[in-house]
Amino acid sequence: MHHSRERAFVGEHVQYSAAQPVPRLGARHRGTRPGQPGFRTHVVACHGASARPRTAAVGGTPPHRLRFPPRYDRPLFRHLRRAGKRPGRDVPMTQSLQRLVPLAAAVVLTGCGSAWAQTSVPDGEWHAIGRDAANTKYSPLDQIDADNFTDLAIAWRWTSLSTAVAEANERIRPSQFKSVPLMAGGLVYVSTALGQVAALDAGSGEPVWTYDPQIYAYLDRPPNMGWHHRGVSYWKDSQSDDARIFIASHDKRLVALNARTGRRYPDFGTGGYVDLTAGFEREIDASRMTWSSPVAIAGDTVIVGSIVQDTFITRREANPGHVRAYDVRTGEMKWIFHTIPQGDEFGVDSWQNESWRYSGHSNVWS
Repeated sequence: MHHSRERAFVGEHVQYSAAQPVPRLGARHRGTRPGQPGFRTHVVACHGASARPRTAAVGGTPPHRLRFPPRYDRPLFRHLRRAGKRPGRDVPMTQSLQRLVPLAAAVVLTGCGSAWAQTSVPDGEWHAIGRDAANTKYSPLDQIDADNFTDLAIAWRWTSLSTAVAEANERIRPSQFKSVPLMAGGLVYVSTALGQVAALDAGSGEPVWTYDPQIYAYLDRPPNMGWHHRGVSYWKDSQSDDARIFIASHDKRLVALNARTGRRYPDFGTGGYVDLTAGFEREIDASRMTWSSPVAIAGDTVIVGSIVQDTFITRREANPGHVRAYDVRTGEMKWIFHTIPQGDEFGVDSWQNESWRYSGHSNVWS
């Protein structure tokens, strides 16, 4: 079913159809499956056998010796390296280590519970590039394991929307597929190298809706790495059914899409989008900036970094890489963080001859 859109975006269109339920899948951390050396240390020690957080000590190790896994905590092992010890071996418990290890264990256990408290993603779903707001990159599912993963077969394939565009126009050359798919409510959300968005039925791979602002029709090759994109971001209102997909793309706009229909919100920003070239508090060269990473979302705030062209440039002035935050519902800018201090901010005196006024770069990708 095809729906023509407002003219704010040249040729923009959305297509959508009915959704279907999604099957349950499973996964584990690579290298931390049951029976492997790191599982007890990395998973059971933190979460227990059920992969839930717990605060019990790991027994079985004599109090005077400590066995460390090959993968180790860097601050702790910097101390060991200075003492001439190697990771993965039995290490005598010196007095300094006896003081250090309980502290390290307390930090690990505290961090484990804290991360779990921030994680509210249903089992089997993946709401952010690191799965959740805590960036745990961990799924509690266990249907797929070391015993059956060799029996897996491809369930479905999906051809990127950018493929047909590139085949019809040899001038347009999409880069590699870099998007990290998200899954929420039975739908898989993915962006393409050309800044298109697709929502796919997780069970069948069939498109439920697609969004194509057709940036490629009026924009030449974007700065830096050309046509590429790393993914979208998902937000769900805790008090209602409002769910949104956010994308910051090469047209230098932040867009909010209805997660179920793919339609833009006309009251978001100005005419349904936020102009990301505005609000830098100084003049910029928009031709040397672009956006391709998934935006970060914290609560009701969308946090946006940028790509600043910083290769093969010899001129002194450059675009700033400031970080900005916007309201998820209105698109109104909430705050800006100056990666190079401005005015009377702390550290500005270290930028001699008021070089903070024109210096740039120092950008944040996401």
